[in-house]
Amino acid sequence: MKEMKAKKGLKANPTHRQRGFSTLQVVAALAIAGTLTAAAARVLFPMYNRAQINNAYEELYMITHAIREVREYNGNYAAVANFAFLVTDGYIPTGRYTDGQNENSFGETITAVPANGSDDVTLTYATPSTATCENLADRSVTLASVSNPQCNGGATLTVTVS
Repeated sequence: MKEMKAKKGLKANPTHRQRGFSTLQVVAALAIAGTLTAAAARVLFPMYNRAQINNAYEELYMITHAIREVREYNGNYAAVANFAFLVTDGYIPTGRYTDGQNENSFGETITAVPANGSDDVTLTYATPSTATCENLADRSVTLASVSNPQCNGGATLTVTVS
């Protein structure tokens, strides 16, 4: 009986305060944090995609410029397929293509093949999605000496450099 009275006395004591947060307060805080995170993600993810596409466009520009320089200085496109040559001779300012993988900024394959008996090179640039490929195809029209951009097989961009 004595224990019962002590409990009643505790509730009646106005100076005693409960410490910590209630479950409802924690749930409300998590809901607000989740809503803010979702809103931020909706804004930031498109920026990331745009940055990747801009990086890929700059990479295409750099490689097409290097291909044109090879023809200008060497008179032909024979060395274009060897990306290590493009790096060691200073046509491409990075060692990223010398590992034999020829990976682009998406981690996909990029190849350049000179056409037989022609002054053209076919550049194949793999992308992670069809939408990215179509975006790059639309933008690659603005590159000098680039023609016929096409998305083959959905996510593979093929352009002709002349």
